[in-house]
Amino acid sequence: MSFEIILFFALAAIGVVSALLMITRANPVNSALLLVVNFVALAGLYLTLNAQFVAIMQIVVYAGAIMVLFLFVIMLLNLENEKGLLEPKSAKLYIGGGLSILFLLLVALPVWSAVEPRFEGLAANSVEQGTV
Repeated sequence: MSFEIILFFALAAIGVVSALLMITRANPVNSALLLVVNFVALAGLYLTLNAQFVAIMQIVVYAGAIMVLFLFVIMLLNLENEKGLLEPKSAKLYIGGGLSILFLLLVALPVWSAVEPRFEGLAANSVEQGTV
């Protein structure tokens, strides 16, 4: 495999892991910093796809301006007692997580089982009819 493909999958893994960690952290500042990591990984993905302008805008607009706004709101709220915001883990959390994983598998199953399409017959038919 080429270096670009390995870099693409590494950045995609960093993006997914940082997103999962972001939504599972209790501290909002840690979540905001993990969101910055996610934005940087997304900008790296744009670079691997040769979209340099979009990558730069991702860093400047989202990782810069939007994150400053998020951190300002977090600090403005002054969440001193974060433990009051957390609910104890109940069966609903585990049922919802299990159903989410099941839904993800049901959505991903057709993608994994898809076979590569073959266009040999299609190209031969279109040449005979003069449509190419």
